[in-house]
Amino acid sequence: CTSLTSVTIPDSVTSIGNCAFSGCSGLTSITIPEGVTSIGSWAFFDCSSLTSITIPEGVTSIGDYAFSGCSSLTSITIPNCVTSIGSDAFYECSGLASVKIGNGVESIGHAAFTGCSSLTDITIPESVTSIGDLAFVRCTGLTSIHYNAKSASLRPFDSGIFNYAGSASGGIEVIFGDSVETIPAHLFSSPYYPLYPDCHAFIKSITIGSNVTSIEEYALSDCPDLTNITIPDSVTSIGDHAFYHCSGLTSITIPDSVTSIGDYTF
Repeated sequence: CTSLTSVTIPDSVTSIGNCAFSGCSGLTSITIPEGVTSIGSWAFFDCSSLTSITIPEGVTSIGDYAFSGCSSLTSITIPNCVTSIGSDAFYECSGLASVKIGNGVESIGHAAFTGCSSLTDITIPESVTSIGDLAFVRCTGLTSIHYNAKSASLRPFDSGIFNYAGSASGGIEVIFGDSVETIPAHLFSSPYYPLYPDCHAFIKSITIGSNVTSIEEYALSDCPDLTNITIPDSVTSIGDHAFYHCSGLTSITIPDSVTSIGDYTF
């Protein structure tokens, strides 16, 4: 329905199904009523003229590709009631400059925000336990990451979360909050490194919170713009390849609390 410009959804609606408004390229705004609890996969896929949308309290899940290709969307607030953001949910939302992820979100799907090139900062809340691979790939406008996930559980290839993020001209400041216990593997690098040797994020500084106990394998690898880092007294183990290919690193402080340093760490 490419000529559809506006939609009023009645309060009686409790769910928006898969592909419900997919391809409605003329749709500029829509109000989702308070009674809606789920937004299906591809629900607003390629609604390229959509400039704003409000996700109401009560929605618990955002489906795969739900807002993918909504290139005119500039901001989104994901309420605390949402527990899962589907794979590719905001894929290639190139105009998206502001994203607020609610404190109830537990999982962020594969490539959820890939290609959101206007996004300048992101906060990962403490509630997050799973982040899919490539979640923020090619977010080239990023300058700030506040990572608060206590100990996100990632499968071996659920990684490379921030590949190609930031830019050489700006660089990203990364802050791991005091709620973080584990810095997970392959945050900034790809497990496919031998195939894509230029695959990294433009990280200029990293601050590690006071409760981090473990820096996992490849956790902070492939950050060639990083020049120095201080590891807090809470850290006891540094995994294999943790700082692998951090070619610009000139200074690092390792506290007495560290009892194990893995293979090829530096």
